[in-house]
Amino acid sequence: MRKASALFAGAVVMLMSAKASAAYHIMKVVQVYASSTASYVQLQMYTGGQNQVVGHKISVYDAAGVEIAASSYTIAGTNPANSSDQANILFGTSGVMATFGVAPDFILPANLSPAGGAVCFDASPADCFTWGNFTGTTADKVGGVTSPFAAFTTMAAKRKISGGASATLLEAADDNDVISADFEAV
Repeated sequence: MRKASALFAGAVVMLMSAKASAAYHIMKVVQVYASSTASYVQLQMYTGGQNQVVGHKISVYDAAGVEIAASSYTIAGTNPANSSDQANILFGTSGVMATFGVAPDFILPANLSPAGGAVCFDASPADCFTWGNFTGTTADKVGGVTSPFAAFTTMAAKRKISGGASATLLEAADDNDVISADFEAV
């Protein structure tokens, strides 16, 4: 009986460790900017310790919902050092530093199309943002609706922080899976 109890306890520890190792999925896409000179996708954690993103992916889709493999980015290198609750991870093209004066944590290989498309972070479940003339099936990841965001010109899309208990902190309840309810132009 003691041996069975020890085996059970060991199994529980292994299961808990496996669950805790998924330290990358409690975050959301919170800001997107697309232009022909600089583009970025910003993720934000809504609990601490979610910076274990190496090996995960930002997928970029064209307006028809076809992944643009050359524009997508599988995160390589070192995880960001900041793992605090509400910390951000910035993915940007090489033009982001010149345009906004901010160095991205990771470099996207190509600018996002200002006319339309989608970006998704492969958290489980995936979190996506669509814009412009996007008609692809990736929209089902964001509530099955076409994005109300027209083609980008001089504004970014930013997640609204209004659905949860806090008006100033990102929470799971800030995601309704409906682009028009979750994002605003800034």
